[in-house]
Amino acid sequence: MVDSLLKRAEEGSTAYGDALFWRGALAQTAAEAESDYRRVIVEYPLSHYADDALLAIVELEQARGDRAGALAHLQRFVREHPVSPARGIAALAAARLAFDQRDNKVGCAMITEARASVSSTDVETRNQIDYFGGKCANVASEVAVAPVTSAPATPVRDTTKQKKPAAAPPKKPADVPPRTVAADTVVKPAAKPAATPTPTAPAKAKGNYTIQLAAYATRADAEQLVKKLQAKGVMARVSGEAKPFRVRLDFYPTRQAAQEEVVSLKARGIIGFVTEERPPAGKSP
Repeated sequence: MVDSLLKRAEEGSTAYGDALFWRGALAQTAAEAESDYRRVIVEYPLSHYADDALLAIVELEQARGDRAGALAHLQRFVREHPVSPARGIAALAAARLAFDQRDNKVGCAMITEARASVSSTDVETRNQIDYFGGKCANVASEVAVAPVTSAPATPVRDTTKQKKPAAAPPKKPADVPPRTVAADTVVKPAAKPAATPTPTAPAKAKGNYTIQLAAYATRADAEQLVKKLQAKGVMARVSGEAKPFRVRLDFYPTRQAAQEEVVSLKARGIIGFVTEERPPAGKSP
């Protein structure tokens, strides 16, 4: 049935993304499931199941022990799905993972998001939020205070000791015999060393591979993430003239080069995926 839905749906449409999600949910292996889920969240962020696909990837990562990856994906879910009914649960799960990794700053930030998202009628979840929120009571107020030490005592001058004789004054210039220079000697100034030219790094070739970090329904939200990434030293851009507005990085000559950058970003808590895009005019190889 899922295969027939994929054949009938137009590739690039929301219906195609929905069918991809269900194919992933019915996949026989975790690798096949994750492949379809990643396609949904990267290529079809407006699918009805985009948030479910992201949470499904979190479950797969937790199952294989990738707690850092699961935490990063949960944070991404909280950031990109502000109106999802599962946002509060995701924020609470992210907080618990962060506390397990002793990252109280991230944990408390996720607790704040969970409180803002969980309904007041969901008593059980709110009780868990309050329990873990107890770890945040002193996070903002903890200030390291340097120990105060008394100033060292000023040494008392002992006037009873015998004074040392004063050192002999230096010789006057008249006492120093003048240095003679032969008349036929020409003193040449020292030659300056030749300046070493600064090597110029060759320009990197551009390709059709790029890294996508997020996708938004409005350009303003995408540009806001670009500014946040720039503050972290990550130069991103907004791709697309209509929704979804995708936040992507530069172009890479090979898929392997892009994948290596994905690994580097993941170590900094930034999750991205390699995808293909034709460079705009002036950026082609």
